[in-house]
Amino acid sequence: MYTYKDASYTDDQIKKAAEQSNMTVKEYLKKIEGDKDPEPKIKDGDLLNPTTFQKDAAAGADVVSQPMTASQAGVTELPSEDTSSDLPKTEEELKLDNIEDALIKKGTSIWSYSPSNVFDNLKEGFDASNKYKSILSGKFSYNDFAQNEKINGISIAELQAEDQSRAANNALSGIVKKHGDKSNKFVLDQGGNILKGSDKELKTLYSSLSKVSDKDKQSVLDRIQEIRDDESRELYNINTGDLIKYKDLSEEDKKQEDSRSEKASEIAQTTELSKIEDQLTKSYSNLVGISNRI
Repeated sequence: MYTYKDASYTDDQIKKAAEQSNMTVKEYLKKIEGDKDPEPKIKDGDLLNPTTFQKDAAAGADVVSQPMTASQAGVTELPSEDTSSDLPKTEEELKLDNIEDALIKKGTSIWSYSPSNVFDNLKEGFDASNKYKSILSGKFSYNDFAQNEKINGISIAELQAEDQSRAANNALSGIVKKHGDKSNKFVLDQGGNILKGSDKELKTLYSSLSKVSDKDKQSVLDRIQEIRDDESRELYNINTGDLIKYKDLSEEDKKQEDSRSEKASEIAQTTELSKIEDQLTKSYSNLVGISNRI
């Protein structure tokens, strides 16, 4: 403790006053003591007024004791916290999770539901033939069944489509890995090996279009159309793997087939051959993929 003019000061107060005067404590004490004058004459401000000094010291202590804000500490931006894992999943993400869970749980058994065997795999007492009776034909509609019956909240049709897509991608990757830039040729050769009858003739006719003269091209196109209009031609049923004659199709299926044929003709006339071959390779991969599932 230090006493000056009947007022007492602590070591900390003296130290602070010395710092404000840019002196050491020793220099400051020597200055206020003077030449051993019991009451040295000092200039105003050499030492803070005891009353105001104590108030100022208390105020300074209060400032230090209070927590500083970010701006006071010179921090303009706080580090962001990654809360992405805490965000709720979107409806689409939840649906993808449900598809994944259902496919893991069911595996290839999802294909036990098909037009040819669906009734063998239904729960006892489930009358699907009446629940999913077609308004047009009055018969069981597998399409309605697959679109509306669900596993883990996802329709059978969606699950089969997703599984088929994965199988097709795996098949395509295998073809490209093995045959590289000759993948399209490999697929064309594979198709040519199994074609029969009118389908084989169609392939020959289509292949000749790029070689025949403009004069002969129309006759080739006429022959192609003649074959395609023949109702005895056979079509592949992707759901059953069987061949079925066009004339035996239902009126609804005939309309769908006619629509596909028109689109195919349009594509053949307006699309580059290389792009058609790429699409054919993808379609072939799709067939290979689904054959591995059924």
